Parts: sequence; C-alpha cells; structure tokens
Amino acid sequence: MGELTPEVIVAISALVIVAVLLHYHVKGAFCIGLFLGTFTWWIISDEWPHAVVAAPKTINDKGDLANDRITLLIFNLFFLYVLTLNGLARSLSDLGNLTKPSGAIPRGNFLLIVCGLTTMLSGYFSGPPILISPETAAGIKAGAKTGLSTLVCGLLFGVSAYFSPIFGAVPAAGTAPLLIMVGVMMFGNSKRIDWTDYKLAVPAYCVLFFIPFTYSILRGVAFGYAIYIVISFYTGDYIENFRNFITSCGDPFGRGPKPKALSQLENASDSDDEDHKHKEESEEEEEQHLKSKTFLGKTMVKLNNILDKQFEMEDTGGIVKFDQF
Repeated sequence: MGELTPEVIVAISALVIVAVLLHYHVKGAFCIGLFLGTFTWWIISDEWPHAVVAAPKTINDKGDLANDRITLLIFNLFFLYVLTLNGLARSLSDLGNLTKPSGAIPRGNFLLIVCGLTTMLSGYFSGPPILISPETAAGIKAGAKTGLSTLVCGLLFGVSAYFSPIFGAVPAAGTAPLLIMVGVMMFGNSKRIDWTDYKLAVPAYCVLFFIPFTYSILRGVAFGYAIYIVISFYTGDYIENFRNFITSCGDPFGRGPKPKALSQLENASDSDDEDHKHKEESEEEEEQHLKSKTFLGKTMVKLNNILDKQFEMEDTGGIVKFDQF
C-alpha cells in the first residue's frame, strides 16, 4: 500500500462529499467537489497560482514519418479509437436512458461519421483524435439530455486556454474525486454482463483486470478479445458468430432480421415456455372476469376461491370445482 499523504486524504474527503451530494441530488455536486478539493489543497500546500491570464502556447513540429514503428502505432491508435468510441457511446447512452430497446444507439452511424471526419481534420492541424469524453457522464448525471451542454463545454474549453495558469495549478486532489465518480458511473454498465455465463464473464473479467495492471487500454482489451476467441472456438460459438458477421456484412445498415448467436438460442425454449405460461394465466384471468359479470358467475368465482384455499390445506371434503362439471 502506498503512503497516505495529505493530498490523498484531501482527495478522499472530497470524494465522500461528492458522493453524499449526488445521493441527495444536489445540482453542481462535481463543481462543489472540485472547488473544495482544490482550495483545500492550495491552503495546505500554499501552492497558489502565480498568474491569472496568459497567452496560449502553440507547438509547431513535424512527425517522424520515417520511423519503422509508425505503421504499428497507427494500427494501435485506430483499434483503440474504435473500441473507445463504441464503448463510451453505449455507456453514456445507457446512462442517459437513450438506448433503444434493440440495444442500438440513437444516430450511432452519424456519430461515427462525425468523429471520423473531425479526427482527420484534427490530424491535419496536428491535433488529437476527436472522441467522446468520459467526463460527459458528469453532465448527463447533472441532467444534460441534448448536445447543448457539449457546445457550452467546448466554448468554455476554448476560453480556458487563456486562463492556463489557474487551471494548470489545479491539483490532483481536486480532479481525482471527479474522475473516480465518473469511473463509478461508467462501471455501472458491468451489470449487463451475465456473470453466470463463463464464455462472457471470463473475457470481461480479463479486460477489467489487465487494463489497470498493464497501464494500457489497448493491451487489456486485446487480451480480453484473445481469450474470448479461444473460448468461442472450443464452445462452438465462434462458427455461429462468424456466420452472423458475414450476414451482417451483407446488410450493413441492419435493416434485415438479425440472426441470433448460439448463446442466445440456448435460452429460446425457456423464454417460449414462459410466454406460453403467461398467456395461459392471462386467458384464465379473462375467463374469470367474464364469469364475474353475472350473479351466478360471481357466486361460482367466490366458491372456487374458497375451494382453492381448501385445496391448499388438502381438505376438500370430496367437493370439486364448479368449472369441472
């Protein structure tokens, strides 16, 4: 265990306060935690900002295209970009209750196109890839439902470039509680994992385990994918999933019927039995409702209820239900 420094104590205290404020649905809980942790640490360490406003710094440099590892780097960034974008889009959509019953993300294709085009434009100006920010979960938790909150954040980011001395002095004690709470919100999607199905639980656990211990999202996800492919090969799901992949490639927009994997077909009979059982119960309730409209029907329903209780007590006295005549 690492050393319990004063900065860690301040961060933990701010984390507890943010959690309590979120429990009571206090607006601006994240901002309160940020200000509290930041100013508390500034007072303890006496590390106040030395300036308020400063001109933004620009860096003009060229990449080393002659590097032999540039191809591997591009592949790693592309793989990480696609996985991160899809994972964040689904997680944030679930957090905002925007995911469709089929599991699709509203305007998901448009999201990929916009992120891809803006990433190419950003790369032309030596900028970073354009992705969904995980910190968006804080805005969704505060009640954001449209893209207006994102536009406001973008404008504030642009203005903050001129206040870099203040934001650069924000300590980890102020930002750590917010990042931890964002991780807690994002981790709630793990409830969708069927931990009783080891074909899915083992790869998911490997991803959750290897990402923090290897300090690399790419390595953790790649290891989880490798484990999933090996398990699917021995369980037979690999062939079925490959067939579904070929079918989906023939219907890229998902307009046709989607085939089910073997893991979904295993529970098809159980779901059919449950639907049949619910249908029988609804028909029985409807029949009882029709009988209760007449005086004789009401009498029969009451007598049958009494006999049901006697059947449970195994004391019928030789009497049978009236609907059996």
